[in-house]
Amino acid sequence: HTISVSAFLLNRSSDLAINEYIKRFKAMFSYGYDNDLVPAPLDKLKKFKVDKQADDYLKPEDKYLEHDELVKVLDYMKTSQPYWYLLTRFLSLSGLRIGEAIALTVSDLGESITVNKTYSFTTNEIHPPKTACSVREVYIQPELAEVLKEIRQYNRTMDILNGCRSSLLFHTVSGDYISYGAYNKYVRETTETVLGSRRTPHAFRHTHASLLFGEGVSIDTISRRLGHEDSVITRKIYLHIVEKVRERDKEILAGKRLIS
Repeated sequence: HTISVSAFLLNRSSDLAINEYIKRFKAMFSYGYDNDLVPAPLDKLKKFKVDKQADDYLKPEDKYLEHDELVKVLDYMKTSQPYWYLLTRFLSLSGLRIGEAIALTVSDLGESITVNKTYSFTTNEIHPPKTACSVREVYIQPELAEVLKEIRQYNRTMDILNGCRSSLLFHTVSGDYISYGAYNKYVRETTETVLGSRRTPHAFRHTHASLLFGEGVSIDTISRRLGHEDSVITRKIYLHIVEKVRERDKEILAGKRLIS
């Protein structure tokens, strides 16, 4: 198995891609170590050094969607998979990580969304968030409140039809946690069909930030809403968005005559 995995990794053209596989490979073995399934974690498996310029900091599939791209994707989802459509709208309007959304219960909802746990795709269990700053209250703006109302109405209808009751905000017909793998596959296939390029669920978190930027929300406010440990992280991740805004400003000013 080690040889086949190594060969697979070496065939990848991007060091960033290889690093992502190494990260997941180590996580898998660390889980085995913690549960006494393997003798030791892979401490000697080191990542490649990469140049983290603005264009390289994010993997292409994790970049944000423009407003018109998001609308196209949502329109497609609404007719093909209504529940995934609601989840995607929720992620785009809240900025929550997909694991945080999967872990949400109805009791976490009030005037704000209480984010204090996340769903682990490795262990299929609920864990504390990745950092202390990830524990936060996310204000429910009117547009997000509308989506939450739709989600709860949809859940009530489906729960009656399936004879199910669940405390989870997002759940399967049997009341269990939804499958990240299934949603990720659907998002990647849908965005490739609609946009011609694949994105992951994390793109909707970035999209939320870009929409807030477009409305003039400060970077520190966005950082707190996303639960980033430091606004510097937010600045690095969304540098390309800021640069695009600057280019648009230049184009607007280039077409203006201020005096004559």
